[in-house]
Amino acid sequence: MIKLSDSARLFFSIGSIILIIISMYYLKPFLVPLSFSFILAVVLLPPTAFLERRGLSPVLSAFLTVSFATVLVSGLIIAATWEVSVLSDNSTKLISKVETRINDCISSITDAYPQLKEQKIINYRLRTGDILKKVGEKIGNSASGFVDFITSALLMPLFIFFLLCYRQFFRKFLHRVINSENKHVDQVLQKIHHVTRNYLMGMITVMIIVGILNTIGLVIIGVPYGAFFAILASLLMVVPYFGVFVGSLLPAMMALVTFDSPLPAIAVLVWMGTVQILEGNFITPYLMGSKVSINPFAAIISLILMGQLWNIAGLALAIPFVAILKIILDAIPATQPYGMLLGEVQHESIRKQNKKVKESKVAL
Repeated sequence: MIKLSDSARLFFSIGSIILIIISMYYLKPFLVPLSFSFILAVVLLPPTAFLERRGLSPVLSAFLTVSFATVLVSGLIIAATWEVSVLSDNSTKLISKVETRINDCISSITDAYPQLKEQKIINYRLRTGDILKKVGEKIGNSASGFVDFITSALLMPLFIFFLLCYRQFFRKFLHRVINSENKHVDQVLQKIHHVTRNYLMGMITVMIIVGILNTIGLVIIGVPYGAFFAILASLLMVVPYFGVFVGSLLPAMMALVTFDSPLPAIAVLVWMGTVQILEGNFITPYLMGSKVSINPFAAIISLILMGQLWNIAGLALAIPFVAILKIILDAIPATQPYGMLLGEVQHESIRKQNKKVKESKVAL
């Protein structure tokens, strides 16, 4: 057996990481739906196993589970598409209101500061329509990317079906590839299943609660399409940190355009900010706890990298990917330091203090 030097091992490690990143970039049309299918298959595993315990075959159990989930998701997508179409029909009125507001602001600035040249103000007014047209073009380009995502999503039910049917086959394959004890491999697989399921189910529960709270606030304030914007803001929570900002900004802009006073827009930001504070400090810690023990620095780095590789899909998959990677790194003795680097920081002083508290309780 040939022993490699430390520099050679470092060279091969860096080369392997670069090769993996290149493969992820060029195989994006295949890997993105497969990754989402894996996460959703973990969620659909309990009902599939339940049907199997009732005497149904694995193929029929997986087919019934995937069919029911597909019908449910399709209904939600149709409802969301209907709301978007209604909002698009009123886009001309909204754009005209935006132009009116911009012109009003320019007039107010001109009245307050007469020393400004009128010609520049007129140029700004003429450029308003061009800016809005460019925004429309950007939205159109994003829509084309959304069509590509829908095309890839059509493969997901098929992927989920085979992942559920052949899960025992894949498990035996991993046993042979890793050539390790069955108990050790099964423990790693169980941890991956546990973390993925708890993260996704906890995220869904949090999104439902946040969506209800946001809907109540936006309806009370009177924002048009308040329920739609509230649900959209809760769905954008899949993208940590950035999704919250975008989800709060959209209804605030709608309120700013709709009402003559800026107070409703400020109320929207205050309400949704309060909901996010409750979500971050009470709702999420209570429902999800420390199931995904990733430190914020590693989470932000993973979001940036995955966003560059897979765009919006990468932002949604970054956190569960890093959580699964941490489990794999912790299971291998040689890579445990890297798993520790991804995990939450536990200060030594806190551990010592907790140890002293436990010892004092034992002494009592």
